Amino acid sequence: MKILYEDKYILTAFKEAGVPSQNDTSGHKSLLEEVREYIHQTPYIITRLDRPVKGLVLFAKDKQTADKLTQMLLEHKITKIYHAIVCGKVEERGHIETYLMKDSRLNISKTVNKGNTGAKLAILDYTLLEQKDNMSKVEISLVTGRHHQIRAQFASIGAPLYGDVKYNKDFKHKRNVTPALCACKLSFIHPFTGETVNIETDDDLTF
Repeated sequence: MKILYEDKYILTAFKEAGVPSQNDTSGHKSLLEEVREYIHQTPYIITRLDRPVKGLVLFAKDKQTADKLTQMLLEHKITKIYHAIVCGKVEERGHIETYLMKDSRLNISKTVNKGNTGAKLAILDYTLLEQKDNMSKVEISLVTGRHHQIRAQFASIGAPLYGDVKYNKDFKHKRNVTPALCACKLSFIHPFTGETVNIETDDDLTF
């Protein structure tokens, strides 16, 4: 487990692709469990990542901190930045705003009309970083945090993530691949010290 930030209230660790953020039915050791063993108490997970996605995961060490960070998350006061490699060419800057609905049976999210029961507004902004061989590397600012949001929304504009077996038909039957997606930056005002906290990983994506 790689720890990128820690104080008496908060811990941020890097999750490798394939590691569950929290305990699931697989029985594989989760990042939550690793953090619990490290701090010798049960942490509160604030930001979660899909199992095949790598990147920064934010934890609170106590309930009071967890409550404050959760409220900040709801009020969009925690900036979450991702890098992704998508198939196809995209605009230099983009804004994707759709409604998503989770299909629990298939464990996917679908783009639906606003009036559909269970539809939730999903918003992200992106900036093009690099293009190569009909692939684009983008930096994404996630405004909302819906199930599979980045993966589903880029697929909806015809630019599915490279290596995504759920949303990219070119990888549907391939094994041992993961979506080219990394939660690479977190930024927020510390709920107790008032200082600006900027956390960034150098474990980035390459073509």
